[in-house]
Amino acid sequence: MLWSIAVLVSAMALPQADWADNLWLVPALASVGLALGSLLLLTRFSGGGAFLIASGYGLAVMLWLAGTRLGSSGPLQVRLLDLGARVQRYFNIVRSGEPSYDSLPFVFAASAAFWAIAVFGTWWLFRMGKLWLALSLPALAVFLNDYYSHSEGTAQLNLPVFLLVVLALIVRIELTGHRRGWGLRRAQTSPHASVQITQAGIVVSLALVAAAWISPHLSDLHIRSFLGIAAEPSPLQGLFSDALAGLRSPASVQTGLFGSSLKLGPGQDPGQIEIFVAETSAVLPPPVRLYWRARVYDSYQDGEWTTEVGSPTPFDPLSGDLPDSGHASRIPIEVRVTWSLSPTRLIIFPGEVSWVDRPAEMRRTVQAGPGVDVLEVSSDELVYPGDSFRIRSMVDASLSAALRRAGRVPLHPSEEAYTALPQGFSAEVRRLAEEITLGSATDYDKAEAIVAWLRTNIRYDRASPGPPEDVDPVEWFLFESRRGFCDYYASAAVLMLRSVGVPSRLAVGFDQGQRDADLGRYTVTAADNHAWPEVYFPGFGWLEFEPTASELPLDRGEAAPAGGQAADELGDLLVPRGENTADLGDPTERGPAPNAEPPDRIPLDAAQIAMAVLRFAALPLVVVLMLLLLPPVRRTVAGALVSATQRAGRPAPDVIVRWASSPPSEAASTFGRLAPWPARLGIRMDTDATPSDRARAIAAVIPDRRETVAAITDAYTAERYGGVPPVKGDVRRAWRSLRLDLYRAGLARLLNMVLQPGAD
Repeated sequence: MLWSIAVLVSAMALPQADWADNLWLVPALASVGLALGSLLLLTRFSGGGAFLIASGYGLAVMLWLAGTRLGSSGPLQVRLLDLGARVQRYFNIVRSGEPSYDSLPFVFAASAAFWAIAVFGTWWLFRMGKLWLALSLPALAVFLNDYYSHSEGTAQLNLPVFLLVVLALIVRIELTGHRRGWGLRRAQTSPHASVQITQAGIVVSLALVAAAWISPHLSDLHIRSFLGIAAEPSPLQGLFSDALAGLRSPASVQTGLFGSSLKLGPGQDPGQIEIFVAETSAVLPPPVRLYWRARVYDSYQDGEWTTEVGSPTPFDPLSGDLPDSGHASRIPIEVRVTWSLSPTRLIIFPGEVSWVDRPAEMRRTVQAGPGVDVLEVSSDELVYPGDSFRIRSMVDASLSAALRRAGRVPLHPSEEAYTALPQGFSAEVRRLAEEITLGSATDYDKAEAIVAWLRTNIRYDRASPGPPEDVDPVEWFLFESRRGFCDYYASAAVLMLRSVGVPSRLAVGFDQGQRDADLGRYTVTAADNHAWPEVYFPGFGWLEFEPTASELPLDRGEAAPAGGQAADELGDLLVPRGENTADLGDPTERGPAPNAEPPDRIPLDAAQIAMAVLRFAALPLVVVLMLLLLPPVRRTVAGALVSATQRAGRPAPDVIVRWASSPPSEAASTFGRLAPWPARLGIRMDTDATPSDRARAIAAVIPDRRETVAAITDAYTAERYGGVPPVKGDVRRAWRSLRLDLYRAGLARLLNMVLQPGAD
């Protein structure tokens, strides 16, 4: 029963993860495979015969289920021929180096794999006694599914339930084996032994499952980044991407970059993993700086940004560019972006996007003037590592003098959220914004004043802790902490601007990245994650501002640069310098500029450190506990290590050799403690001395314990040479009563050697 539950739980994980349609075939075939495996146990077939029968029945059942439930209509023969042609087309496409979007071959492969797990695992477990070989297959399946899937709801229970059932199965099989051994040795055991062992097994199982439950989701460990795997996909990675392109991939799709909401929390260092490379032939003079936008948030409440503005609209690249917004001081730019990270649907773009080279869904809103405002772009098809897409956009090159003359016009009714403040908005934040902007005549001057105040008075700290509970993060950031990263800088800027009547919103994405002026290339890494405020100016549209102290100021000069200046010479002015410091889950930005004063570190709360260590040490802890608490696991792992060292021509450590050997009996282990004592007491024994010889030698030193020594020796001799085990506990109790006398005799010998040198 436990084995069947373990197989079915791992099989049900695939349809619950919703990788593709028709995955009900996997648990169906696993159920039939369990039944067939159980029937094979009742036969006299050898392993080869069982393999042939299981393979034949598996192929027949899978074809029958697929032919009757899948494919076109018509007779079974026609359906099977259609399915065969469909699979052949799939392999032809993948072999040609193109992605195939047919998920049926994946369904067939998963069904065949679980048929093998059910039938052969049952055979290995109950006929051959290979527990760990049988368990390794469903365990591998459920762990891979959990690693690559971000499924929610009941699907999240698959791994802990599987672990609990498997651990119960291990305890049950070990207990059954010990019972059989006790019976063969005619050992006397407590009638409560089975219950006590079962209870101990349940406690250990629950502890291990709890450790796995509190540990981070497998795919959140960022194994790819931790191992330093190159972002450039290998040929094998490309083959798998093409072969699995038809899956819905609910978890392999990279949605953790920028979610539908942004909650203000603690910061982290994201590392330097490459996200994408962008190439363009456009020459961008100062003051142009590229900001790669991913999403826009407009509503803030209780420390969290969400989106209310805009509605999704399909986009067809064959229909041409979107209507021109007519905004002034915009430079057209066409960019080719090559994606490097996990598959995604989110398209990153600079400025005002007007065209993308693939069908997509654009969340956009109508502006007060002509054209539309695109807030985010989601590709209809997945963008895999190595894939490229082209974008046409209009990027801002406006000057401060022109923005001061822009004035203000009412926003479109659909964009009124850009001036809305959260319920219960802080009066202190409003007063601070009014004091900072006092004397500022235009929206541009107000924005510049708030940006300058934040850059001057708030210290950048990429690893700043999150705010306390029941405290507004922005208010805490401005008046108590007075340090943070770009999420907080941008949030504070937007809310302060809105409090003085300036339309603004929060944008997230990436800053410019490292620019190669010669190649017209921008390399953007995880450290370039960024958040910034955008302010609306009539006739110019939404423009970026830079309040984060770790970034170079966004300088919009009063006049255009000298016309003869070369693009190469301008390149350094365009690239913000400094170490980048963002987190993929909480978008942040570059680290301090080279000459910036390093921020003081805030010590993390002890509970936060303990929880972080506990979460990331949970999985290694599970392995250590299994090695220490489950002798079968310990012996299996140690045996593999001993074999590996022997093949390498090296001796294995003694502790590993002891772990690999079967545990000695009570009599053998007790006599093993007694046997070295003649030498410790100064009695020279021949190498072929019998257990009785050793007992007489020890009894000569402590004659009043002669019977106890003889009891231990006789029990070992009877078990070793007569196959009669002693009464459980008798030998151990005898040793406990004897060892103190042995220690006294050994100490007396040492004192005699000190007081009478040369005597022994």
